[in-house]
Amino acid sequence: MKHTFNPHFPGLDDKLSAPSENDILNVVSFKYADYDYVYKYCDNDYVRYVLNNIPIFGQHKRVLIDLKVHDLKPEFVPCVPGWHLDGSINPKKLPKQPEIFTLFVTGEHSLTEFLTKEIQLEVNDRWDFAMMSKACSRLVPKDYPSQSIPSCQFASYGDHYFHRGKLSTGYERRLLVRTTETDIIEPQNKIYTPYIYP
Repeated sequence: MKHTFNPHFPGLDDKLSAPSENDILNVVSFKYADYDYVYKYCDNDYVRYVLNNIPIFGQHKRVLIDLKVHDLKPEFVPCVPGWHLDGSINPKKLPKQPEIFTLFVTGEHSLTEFLTKEIQLEVNDRWDFAMMSKACSRLVPKDYPSQSIPSCQFASYGDHYFHRGKLSTGYERRLLVRTTETDIIEPQNKIYTPYIYP
């Protein structure tokens, strides 16, 4: 059956002042960590500034935070390359609402890119979320209209929005903060080391 993805460009909210490199010099990374845990252990004024201002829609049980800093070089990608969806696999088939995400990225050399036009793709109803993301990402035409979100501005979207990280065009320290508002994903309250894709 056909499924609609990217019904519109992500909703844009407040734009914050850009950090200096020193502002994000000592930042630890988290993946799906509880908001309060990140706020307590991030120990960085600029990150707390972002967390204090990030939109939270309040329609789910949990607000989880991804927080990553990369020292980018030309041709590096700070996330899994290619079009993909954010969202939960939900293997236990729990009742759920679609997740809501808000993304904040600094810098100019590798801003996250979203489709700018609705696209309908064929989805097999036996696919779980991960299979749908992988299979449908291959169906997005190479020349389909897309655009990067602005630097240092909050962009909110759902779990049916294809997006991708772009190859870095230069050297810079890049901060990414993302909320996941979810009923399914459990907190992972620990510090981790993000990966860069050369």
